[in-house]
Amino acid sequence: MAAARGFTLVEMALVILVLGLIAGIGADMMRGVERRGRIERTEAALAGLQEAMVVFVMRHKRLPCPADGRLADGHADAGRENFEDGGAGDCTFQADGVVPTVALGIGTAAGSDGWQRRIAYRVDPLLTRDAEACSAGTCVCPGGGMDLSCVDPRLIGQGNGGIDDVLSSHGGHGLGLAVCAAARCPQGSELMLPETGSGAAYLLISHGRSGLGAFSNGGTRVHTSPDETPIHEAPNLNSQVLGASYVDRQRIDRDLKERESYFDDYVSRPSVLHVAREARLEPQAAP
Repeated sequence: MAAARGFTLVEMALVILVLGLIAGIGADMMRGVERRGRIERTEAALAGLQEAMVVFVMRHKRLPCPADGRLADGHADAGRENFEDGGAGDCTFQADGVVPTVALGIGTAAGSDGWQRRIAYRVDPLLTRDAEACSAGTCVCPGGGMDLSCVDPRLIGQGNGGIDDVLSSHGGHGLGLAVCAAARCPQGSELMLPETGSGAAYLLISHGRSGLGAFSNGGTRVHTSPDETPIHEAPNLNSQVLGASYVDRQRIDRDLKERESYFDDYVSRPSVLHVAREARLEPQAAP
């Protein structure tokens, strides 16, 4: 009887061990499924926002200004364009900019990522100017800040009014935002440069799993400090002024303490010419 009882206890222990292993594997699988779901929702949100931006540009011939991420849902100005000093068409202040869901005519949820945090939005201020706000040298064409249709296509490749000349030289610094694969944009890391005509019209940034610097729907920003901020994520953070360049690189998010390599942002960065083409505001065919 003693031998029979001992065998039963061992057997029960083995069953418990196996059940524990299965539970652990199941939990890991569930965490993986949940994370993949959040990533897919983030990627779908970014794709949907790109389409909404194109529709806005088609209607207004300019890009929208960012909304103020510090305003909680329910505030009268939450999701609305935040103009500099109240002047329509000028939005140079973007330190806390998020997607302007009201201006785009989409729901609040459409401006959030898979972690339920607001997606940051940065844009070249020259591309937000409308026809009324334009003056000499501040817009590409008379139609507004994103209108390239009046560029003479016969001059493309020759400078002096062609699309390459406009994109690389307009305003003395080119059109669009610079994007690099590393912070401070060392030589060789350049991905998009206004000076070469490849500037990004705007950036949409999900701050990923860590959420560093992101705003909640309640207007609260995820706390960051210089000591804990990964080097390559710093240029993309909220609370930063319009930067010299932003970062998009391979995601490595295993350990937040690896400041030299950690990067979990999801970045959408269409070029100026791409947005103009999608909105049917690109240079027209020569007569």
